[in-house]
Amino acid sequence: MIATIDINDDFHKDALLVFQELMKNRRDLKIIIPTLVFFETIITLMKKGVSQSILERKLWGFLFHDTVLNVSLIETKAFKVCKRLRNKPLTRLGTNDLIIIDVGLEYEAQILTFDKNMRERVGEVYPEIYYCSSNGNQIDETPNFLSDFYKKIGKGIIDIDEIPF
Repeated sequence: MIATIDINDDFHKDALLVFQELMKNRRDLKIIIPTLVFFETIITLMKKGVSQSILERKLWGFLFHDTVLNVSLIETKAFKVCKRLRNKPLTRLGTNDLIIIDVGLEYEAQILTFDKNMRERVGEVYPEIYYCSSNGNQIDETPNFLSDFYKKIGKGIIDIDEIPF
């Protein structure tokens, strides 16, 4: 979310490309945003100097878009995620990682990230996480994400080489 809004973010271009591709299929799509991610977005953008009016306009508009589902966090989710992941290697995962994995599990959702370290940590436990950028030394998994996404929404198998990333 941050990279989509902040034009100075290193991942802005990548975020826009992925978001635009997803919006082409918005009737078949739900973007799931845990409350934690929403809070993190607001705080990070405020620290970067984004004005209150821009934050409110863009984030309220996004939050109430018909493709977006804001998932609130409740205490009982902690017990549920621990039960679901009890046989997984959790030692490298932080609380935020566990919350994001839980939302992925709950909604059978693909997780997109620009955080290489999170991709590595979470990928050990939840394989449907994709690093969606060509920045740095991590492999850009955007074509794999989109191919899997198209399969999930029933558009068939897409040749990864045909995806414009």
